[in-house]
Amino acid sequence: MVNAVITARLDYGNCLLYGVSKALLDRIQKVQNTAARLVTRSSKREHITPILADLHWLPVSFRPQYKILTYVYQSLHGLAPSYIKDLIMEYKPTRSLRSESTSRLVVPKIRTKTYGERRLGWAAAFLWNDLPNDIKQKRIFISESFLQVYLGFIILFVLLSLASLSLSTLPIFQRKLTICEARDLLLYNHKYEDDIENFFAKVKCDSSAEDVLRSIYLKYGNYTDDETFQEDIKEKEASGMGKEYINEMKLKWKLKKISLPNKSARLKVFDLIDLIVLVVFAVDLILRLVTCPSIASYYKSALNVIDTVVLICGILGYVLEKVLINFTYDRGDLDILVYLQQLRVFRLIRVVQNVAAIKVLAFCFKTNIKEILILMLFLFVGVNIFANMLFFVEPKNISSIPQAWWWGIITMTTVGYGDLYPVTFSGRIIGSLCAVSGVIVLALIIPIFVNNFLALYELACLLQKEKDRKPKTKTLKIKVEPSKF
Repeated sequence: MVNAVITARLDYGNCLLYGVSKALLDRIQKVQNTAARLVTRSSKREHITPILADLHWLPVSFRPQYKILTYVYQSLHGLAPSYIKDLIMEYKPTRSLRSESTSRLVVPKIRTKTYGERRLGWAAAFLWNDLPNDIKQKRIFISESFLQVYLGFIILFVLLSLASLSLSTLPIFQRKLTICEARDLLLYNHKYEDDIENFFAKVKCDSSAEDVLRSIYLKYGNYTDDETFQEDIKEKEASGMGKEYINEMKLKWKLKKISLPNKSARLKVFDLIDLIVLVVFAVDLILRLVTCPSIASYYKSALNVIDTVVLICGILGYVLEKVLINFTYDRGDLDILVYLQQLRVFRLIRVVQNVAAIKVLAFCFKTNIKEILILMLFLFVGVNIFANMLFFVEPKNISSIPQAWWWGIITMTTVGYGDLYPVTFSGRIIGSLCAVSGVIVLALIIPIFVNNFLALYELACLLQKEKDRKPKTKTLKIKVEPSKF
């Protein structure tokens, strides 16, 4: 609201403030100081300079200079309108001089000092020539289309990451383990006989574990116990069967007793998507840190901290999936590293944090924090009272007071999942009073927050429309009659 009502007014046409008296600028500076103290809720005794520095607000005396230099920069790079370009002329010497590479402007001649130095052409040339050469030669402008492409690119990969993690838990997007994957999981931290391990080492990894086991069961399914199998082995040895054939039958009988893990794995395309997403966000974070003026200031934002933690957890989870076999196919405590990727949704908050509705919503939460605390207090008192009453009235249905708390929360907030409900007549009376009191509390507090939000949002929309409104250009129509001779 301060940016929309006060700061926008200070910046509107402030190029005219260049060169005015210090007394007039001090009067406008008091308005900015009051707005800064209002935003930061600082007292009048605190010094205003560090407050303005924390808000990244230029003092009033420097804001016209910044806007004039912005016009010059846009004009030199072909981004300013023609009526501003005509007022700014680059200095081009008639012969080769060292000043040719300093990107200087031609300072026009003026007749009066008081008003002549306030002209845009003279002020722009004077301020631009006074800048260091390394600043004037930098091209730091980023087009709006590039920013839109970047934001769309980041949003795409955020949604891709969330979709990959969520869809990979569906059975239709999972596959059965191959025989090699089942072998690795079976032999992980387990020791079997050498002939069994040699058999699994020679199998083809493109076949599934179910197909291999099915072939063994079909071939040796008529053997129900060891005695039947041993009798058949003795008969085959007596009939002169080869030793290799007998050993193969013994090996297959051992394999029949081994139960391969019946687990599923997600499709390999999700692993590829996760790898691409991690690479993109890692490069994005590195570029942010390299171009950031202060890393300490960068990590003062909670969104930046969450973004970095999620990226580190994602990299660790991906590495552990490739190193630890049981982490890949079994669920455990380390799965939190993978499911923390859902916190990447906070990146979307960074994208929409400059939307008017989001700003108004955050401001309403700050201004109505007392009403929200009162609502939480009423809910806390009501839940405790009705939960304790229900616990003593219905000892068979409610096993503990914390369980009754859960019933009180879902009843007063009018959710009512139906997992807990009173059975006796007195319990139903308590439940009715609890539901009615919850509706009354919500109906008294929530409209205050909603009305404030709607009023502030309508004001923000009106200010945005006024800011975006283009001035109407009037065309002068002149009717020229042919001269009479």
